[in-house]
Amino acid sequence: GINAEYMGVLLEVFFDLSISQELPDGYHQGDAINHFLESENLLWLRYHHPLISDVQQPVMMRIALLGFKNFSSYSRFQDETMLTHHVLFDHFWINSRRQLWEETTLTFPDKTLRRTEDNPGGILWRFTYNVIPSQQTEWSRFIERIHTRLVNELESNPGYIEGHSFQATRFRGDSQYMLLWEFLSVQALSSTVYESHVMEEFFESSLTYLRSWNTMIIGPPANGTSPLYWTARGNTRDEL
Repeated sequence: GINAEYMGVLLEVFFDLSISQELPDGYHQGDAINHFLESENLLWLRYHHPLISDVQQPVMMRIALLGFKNFSSYSRFQDETMLTHHVLFDHFWINSRRQLWEETTLTFPDKTLRRTEDNPGGILWRFTYNVIPSQQTEWSRFIERIHTRLVNELESNPGYIEGHSFQATRFRGDSQYMLLWEFLSVQALSSTVYESHVMEEFFESSLTYLRSWNTMIIGPPANGTSPLYWTARGNTRDEL
């Protein structure tokens, strides 16, 4: 499962697809992806479509997520694939926005064994937010208080897969925190995020403690031609 060796650093890439995914010399976007996956510094790469985008700017056609163990792994990956990055983002994945996140110690249940070939999941609830500076301590206390109930809600949802928490306080002053929860279906997501009492309380309290927040619902590729999830060489190094 995706959690076999989860990352400490997430690279989130929003992008549009160019009209052609192949250059005149025959080089294809898949060749660039394969070069990424050959890196021992990359754990995995995921590929998604946005479904709902309650954010303040236009949202690109696709979203890719790349997982790394730490910043050292990310930086080595960036150095060794620099040329491939230029080709991919100049010719195939255009108009991109690329941002880094680091995982926090706030944990959620791991139900990754629920993924099957027939139902790989890939429905993500992405909640990004900024805390009012004077409310930082109160927000932390609120999350501590409600965490057990959030975990119980996720545990009781048979369509829940996994959840993670991230921060970006070293990278930007906006969208500094993110919750990323994955489900098997939009219905499973809705039953927790929009139909549970604990999340009602979560959103009500957000009005008190948060300066701004946005949500996205992200889905898997539309068909089987684009895998949802690739394991990279960095995830299998210990087994080789």
